[in-house]
Amino acid sequence: MIVHTTAARPIFIFDYLCNPDVFDDGDDPQLQCVDDLLDTLMTSGSTDDGKLYIKNDCDGLPVYGYRWMDADQAKATECLKQAKDVIKDTCYHRKGARVSNSATCQMRFELSPFQPGV
Repeated sequence: MIVHTTAARPIFIFDYLCNPDVFDDGDDPQLQCVDDLLDTLMTSGSTDDGKLYIKNDCDGLPVYGYRWMDADQAKATECLKQAKDVIKDTCYHRKGARVSNSATCQMRFELSPFQPGV
């Protein structure tokens, strides 16, 4: 995990490798990774305050922006930790070994104050 601070508000950046080989449902594996994470985050929110945005850095895919639905940053951070487990289970080989770079898609998830689409 890399932690940056801007305007006294921490930005947590998590990078994961998405392995297309673990998907057998015919869906785009990179988009499925994003969908799985969004599903996890959206079911954990409760209010309209706070700012959690997710950016997908995969080449050729759009940037996703999603406003965190909980004003409690500690709770948002905990949700990101839980989401990390989801991503690791979904996007890594079940054996836990990373696949080669040519078969992976790097994804970044940020807890930060930036605006979607910026």
